[in-house]
Amino acid sequence: MLQKVENLYLAILRFVVLLVAGLLLVAVLGLGVSSFSLWKSAPAEQPVVPAVSDSLLKKKLLAQDEAATPDAAASAAAAAAQKADPNKAYFERAASAIVAFVKAHSDDSEGPSHATVLEVTRDHAAKYESEAQIGNFGKGFAESLERLLKDPAVIAQAKKTSALDLVNLLLDSYTEEFDAQLEKGNAANAAKLAAHEEQRDDSKRNLYVAGGAFGAFLMLVFLSISIRIERNLRHLERVAK
Repeated sequence: MLQKVENLYLAILRFVVLLVAGLLLVAVLGLGVSSFSLWKSAPAEQPVVPAVSDSLLKKKLLAQDEAATPDAAASAAAAAAQKADPNKAYFERAASAIVAFVKAHSDDSEGPSHATVLEVTRDHAAKYESEAQIGNFGKGFAESLERLLKDPAVIAQAKKTSALDLVNLLLDSYTEEFDAQLEKGNAANAAKLAAHEEQRDDSKRNLYVAGGAFGAFLMLVFLSISIRIERNLRHLERVAK
């Protein structure tokens, strides 16, 4: 009788061990697949190209009711500016548009020189780290100038206040909006990178858990084998008797 109870106990124990081992194996496979799906390469940084709208700049220009104090003269050109400038054409376009606008709509027949305007405009973009971003600034500013300085409402505002003050305000407003969009884009890239790092951490944790589960699975398999051997030995003992 006792022998039958022991055999029944071993059979139940082996069934439970196999059931738990099976569940652990499923968990190992699930965690492994999950870990590898999260283990992706870092997301490519999306280039940030701010696009400042004419309507926003125009709104700021037309909001100027009184003439502002003109900006100070441009600072001395930096040594880096003396090198070949791949974006010079954009700033040349901007300077030409500004000089022509001030000359056409200002009482001052002379106005700022082309070289001075070119230097001031280029200095606003010197803070950007890459030539590509400097080019984005110069190209966008030149295109905005060429459109807005032909707008009748902007021309009327220049006559009402000051053409030079207006272009100074336009440069400052464009720079402010460009920087805001650039910061927003960089923040989005940083958020994507942070999310990727978090996914990699989750993947590592899943791998550790999967490794532990697999170790437990192996232990249970060995236990199941031991139980099987024990049952076979008991059977052989009974046969021998």
